[in-house]
Amino acid sequence: MLPSRPRHRGARTFYSAIRVLVDDIGRATDEDIRGRALNAFGTLALLFLRDVRATERFLLRFPLWVDLLQSLQRAASGQAALMVLFKYVSMVADQLGVQRFQQVVHKVLPEAEDSLMTIAEEMRQLGLKQGLEQGLQSQRALLMELLRTKFGSVDEAVIQRLDAADEPALK
Repeated sequence: MLPSRPRHRGARTFYSAIRVLVDDIGRATDEDIRGRALNAFGTLALLFLRDVRATERFLLRFPLWVDLLQSLQRAASGQAALMVLFKYVSMVADQLGVQRFQQVVHKVLPEAEDSLMTIAEEMRQLGLKQGLEQGLQSQRALLMELLRTKFGSVDEAVIQRLDAADEPALK
């Protein structure tokens, strides 16, 4: 229930009646979503948003969307749009879900498998890069702890060199 309008004239200047429409797509059926005035990408985006976190449901429903997927793929920027959807799956679904998703894509839309493999490789590279950076941070922290243990305080210039050091310099 919205609060009543303020009675003081000065306050009315700042009063705004905000209305919020909440659309719970989690309760919408495929037919409900398909019935909206959306293009293939918009429809697929809602379907993916609704189902991707429920891996089993998503993997069972995905083959039923082949017409939308093929329509999207034929569109002018369809391949890029498909990559956006696949990237979302790779970021949100657990690893087992992504591997199974690759198998389902291979069966349902084999021509899109290359896009999915590209995303999978990008995600692996990102994970590798993040892992290496975390390892370097751990090495820097350990070295800093050793320096402080041995020498007490550490000069600011040494701290800056340590923060900027790459893997070979830390060894």
